[in-house]
Amino acid sequence: MKAVLVAAIACACQSHGGGSDDELAQAKATTQTFFDALDKADCATLGSLVPAAEGSAACAKFVHEWHEELALRLVEIADVRRDGRDKHAIIVNATVMRRGNKETLLLRETHDAGVWRIVL
Repeated sequence: MKAVLVAAIACACQSHGGGSDDELAQAKATTQTFFDALDKADCATLGSLVPAAEGSAACAKFVHEWHEELALRLVEIADVRRDGRDKHAIIVNATVMRRGNKETLLLRETHDAGVWRIVL
């Protein structure tokens, strides 16, 4: 049975206040930016997207766990929709390769005080 990874990731992408479609597009872009930064071990970007990866030691640990141990690679972003439990949260359904197996990764992104958060 494939595991479904669920992460709530905090992303420091500024909201431009637009409508629902704009926020869904921002959440999708945030997810793409996160995986691009993870692939490049871009600690400056990761630290701004994920508070748990802020700082050189924290980022090194985060990259080791997520990129090297789990070998996570984004395949596609399959769906982006509002979280039915919280109108300020968006669930991003991403298809990833994890240790060579295709799996679903659900990312919960929240919007707080004008900033997207991906909180682990």
